[in-house]
Amino acid sequence: MILENLFSRRTRKEKNPYSDVYQYDVMPEKLKITLYKIILRGTELATKRDHNRSQSENNIYERIHTIICEEHSLHYLIKKPYYNDDYKNNVISFFNQNEDILITLDILQLSIMSILLSTQRLYGEEMDTLLNIGKEINQRMLEHGFGYQFEDGIIIKIDTKHTHKEIVKPALKLLNDKRFHNANEEYRDAFEALKREDYENVFVECNKAFESTMKIICEINKFTYKQSDISSKLISILSNNKFIEGYNEDMLNGLIKVLTTVSTLRNKEGGHGKGSKQQIEDLSYVNFALHSTASNILFLMERQQEFQNKHVKK
Repeated sequence: MILENLFSRRTRKEKNPYSDVYQYDVMPEKLKITLYKIILRGTELATKRDHNRSQSENNIYERIHTIICEEHSLHYLIKKPYYNDDYKNNVISFFNQNEDILITLDILQLSIMSILLSTQRLYGEEMDTLLNIGKEINQRMLEHGFGYQFEDGIIIKIDTKHTHKEIVKPALKLLNDKRFHNANEEYRDAFEALKREDYENVFVECNKAFESTMKIICEINKFTYKQSDISSKLISILSNNKFIEGYNEDMLNGLIKVLTTVSTLRNKEGGHGKGSKQQIEDLSYVNFALHSTASNILFLMERQQEFQNKHVKK
C-alpha cells in the first residue's frame, strides 16, 4: 500500500497550458533547505525517547533509502552505504542535490509518514509538535508558491483538487485576456496574500478582482457605470443591460446573492478595523473566498463570451 501511494506512481509531470498561481516542476532552493531542516528536526524528535536513539533514527533513513532505490531503480542515492549513518547522509544529501521533482516528493512523503508513525512513542507537547509537522510543511510550500500539499498521508498536486482544477484554473485562463489585466493581477494578489497568511487582504483582493471584472465588462459593452460603483450596483447595471438574464425574479435574486457573497464576507471580515484581534483565522473561510471569486469571475467571463457572440450574430 505504501508503494502504491507514492507520488510518482499517482501522477506525471505536465506542462500547464497557461500560467497558474503555483509552480509544480521545480522545488525552490530556499524551500528545499527549509524542508530538509524540518525533516531533520522531526526525525530527531521522533526518536528522542528511544533507548538507542542513533540506531532508531538511522532505521528511518534506511527504510526511506531502500524504498526510493527500489521504486526508482537506483543502486543507492549518493554512495553505497556501509555504515548506519551512511543512510541518513545519503537521504539528506540526495534530497538537497536531486533535481527530479518526483523523487524529491517521494522522499518528502516518506519522511513525513515515518515521523508521524513515531507519535505513539511520545506524549504531550512533543507529540503535538510531530502531529503538526505536515501542517508546518504545507504552510512552507504555500509560502513559496509550490503547488503541492500533504493530505491524508500522501502528497497531492493542488491543481488536481476539484475546485482548483475546475474553477480556479479556468478562471485564470480566461483572465489572461489582456483586457482583464487588472482583474487578473488582483486575483493573483489574493493568492500572494494567502502565501503570507495575510488573510484579510485575501478578501480585499478577491473583492477588487470581482469588481474589476464587472467594470471591464461594462467598458467592453459600453454600459454606463461609475468607478466608485460597488459590487451590488455593478450587478444591477449588468442586469439592467440584459447582460444577466433574469428568467424570473427569484432566479435573479439568487444569482445576485451568489455574486455578492465575497463582497459581503469582505465587509464583515476584512473591511473594518480589527482592533487587537485578528478576525480571520480559519483557512476554510479564506478558501471559500478564493473559490467563490473564481466561480463568479468564471461565470462572468463565460457570460461575456456568450453575450458578445449573440451581438456579433445580430
